[in-house]
Amino acid sequence: MTTRRSVAIIGAGLAGTTAGLGFLDAGFDVTIYSDRDRDSLRNKVPPTGVGVLFGKSQDWDAEIIEDLYEVGKTTGMSVRLYGGAGEDRAPVLEYDPDYGYISAAVDLRLRADDRLGRFLDRGGRFEVTTVDLDNLDEIAGAADLTLVATGKGGLSTLFPVDESRTKYREPQRRLLQVTLTGVDHGPDVFAYRSQAGGGHSLYNLDSENGELFVGPFLHKDEGATWSFIVFAKPSGAWAARIDDVHDAVGARRTIAGIFAEFFPEDAPVIEQLEVIESDPVSWLKGAVTPTVRRAVATTSGGHAVAAIGDTAI
Repeated sequence: MTTRRSVAIIGAGLAGTTAGLGFLDAGFDVTIYSDRDRDSLRNKVPPTGVGVLFGKSQDWDAEIIEDLYEVGKTTGMSVRLYGGAGEDRAPVLEYDPDYGYISAAVDLRLRADDRLGRFLDRGGRFEVTTVDLDNLDEIAGAADLTLVATGKGGLSTLFPVDESRTKYREPQRRLLQVTLTGVDHGPDVFAYRSQAGGGHSLYNLDSENGELFVGPFLHKDEGATWSFIVFAKPSGAWAARIDDVHDAVGARRTIAGIFAEFFPEDAPVIEQLEVIESDPVSWLKGAVTPTVRRAVATTSGGHAVAAIGDTAI
């Protein structure tokens, strides 16, 4: 009798559920551990990113799970760069390339939940429990392979920072993310920027203050929506505005204000967008120091574990 090799995965976000489904389909005995149940993972935490799949990443993803989503697709990006400050501020560059493929921006909570559902339907095990360093050692001792996918927090500190590949010691941007609704993805939206209109994402750059990404998005409940990420330079005018945001309404107000002052040609469209009332955690703010960690660590009992996703980079 042959015993199937076992895999333990700590974390049920996109990285953990993708790995779990892949290993399960490859014939492994897989258990995913999470400190939240399935409903909480889908409905009570914010999406930790926009999760756009570009080009080859979609091909690789298709090896794990087929494309389940028709909304949130784009074929290019409309870019505008402004330089200078005050009266000297002026447009410097604009271009509107097609990717040559279709990208997709889908709520990470939906992607992960769909993967978890497939994982459970195919016989995978899902255990809701808090994993700390002590029981990680027990789990790793019982499994043939243990992967840690708990994100930038959680168990990431178990993995030493790779100093040779970590160039920064502080965040390079203040970040604000929010999903808004009320405008469709049709070709008439932002048509003055691109023939593709709402079929292209927007990327506005300001040399003094940072960058602002806007893209068609598939929200887990609302469907066709728009996702925003503000990348604010710590020394610029946008950073303090982000620090003053405390809810989705404040996030929308801050972004609308930035567009009105810095990108007024886009402001009339942005002003039409509203918060998603059914999803009070549709926003996120913070700052991240770009960090690369060693891929493998050893538990207190001498068991090797590997980091994937944001736990590693």
